[in-house]
Amino acid sequence: MDDKLECLYHGWQLDGEGKCVKIPQLPDIAKIPRNTCSRNYEVQDSRDVVWVWMLESNPLDDRKLAWF
Repeated sequence: MDDKLECLYHGWQLDGEGKCVKIPQLPDIAKIPRNTCSRNYEVQDSRDVVWVWMLESNPLDDRKLAWF
């Protein structure tokens, strides 16, 4: 969305650097906390959904992705 990554569940938006630029649940006058940035994870896209592999100890296993 407008060169940003948006969480389908929460609606948070991240820019290309991983900085959170929008949290819909915050009041308009509130500042986004500095610690709301993203970490780097391995990802796989499937059927227009981006799946994030958050286990650092195990490599991504495509067989564990949802089939839908």
